[in-house]
Amino acid sequence: MNFSILSQAYPFNSSLKSKLLNPLIFGAFVALFLILFQPFGLSNYQADSKTWELLGYGLITTLSLQLNYLLFITFFPKWYSKKTWTVGKNILFTIYVFFFIGLSNLLYSSYLGFLHLDYNGFLFYQGVTITIGSIPVTISTLTNYNRKLKNALAEAAVLNVSMSSKTINRHQEIEIPSKNKKENLIISLDNLLAVSAIENYVEIYYLEGELQKKMVRNTLKNIKEVLSNFNYIQQCHRSYLVNLEKITEFNGNAQGLSLNFGNDVELQIPVSRKFVPEIKKALKED
Repeated sequence: MNFSILSQAYPFNSSLKSKLLNPLIFGAFVALFLILFQPFGLSNYQADSKTWELLGYGLITTLSLQLNYLLFITFFPKWYSKKTWTVGKNILFTIYVFFFIGLSNLLYSSYLGFLHLDYNGFLFYQGVTITIGSIPVTISTLTNYNRKLKNALAEAAVLNVSMSSKTINRHQEIEIPSKNKKENLIISLDNLLAVSAIENYVEIYYLEGELQKKMVRNTLKNIKEVLSNFNYIQQCHRSYLVNLEKITEFNGNAQGLSLNFGNDVELQIPVSRKFVPEIKKALKED
């Protein structure tokens, strides 16, 4: 195994909704599995409250997942973030979550009287959980990484081929409006790189010798309408507009697509696949 792969970027789902909903689905699966198949000798266990007790494992699984997601989002935002998420972190975090779920269910099993809680029981229970769990976690993580990387690299290659190699200089000046008219920005189209949405503001990235940034009070939707006559100004992400004629390269990794404006400009913009068809179309036009 090439261990350098552990430091490579890995897909990260930042949606809070999915981090609350997915554990609910997983917990329901655990509960239904235990109730329907009754493995680990559960079929020999008889009690009036058996179904409710087995549902408890699903509930504990759900709460364990949700708790850990919220815990890491709140207290370790720099470690648990899309910018720093890697293959190694995904494997490590998933195994840790398995450990936490295993510990929670171990305590619950002891509470129900299914087993006696002691040091040897703890080591055995957790050892089996992590050993069995780590194998599919590692395999699925590496498989998903390779699939995502392959798709992103292929998409980036197609976009790079679509780009024109000719240099176009557009000296037309445009005015980017602000709701506070005193903040209106007048720049040359040839200097405009990108526009980024930040809550009730947009940040304009442009060149004046070196990369400059200016924040104005407006929405990305309004700025897009203002620049709608310029076909080479395209939306590439829900939060970004970009000047396609200033792009030097599209890149791809397991987290998806991005674009940049050359080594001299420290600015990398994410690209959502939903906007790729329009970008391809605009790149092919003169």
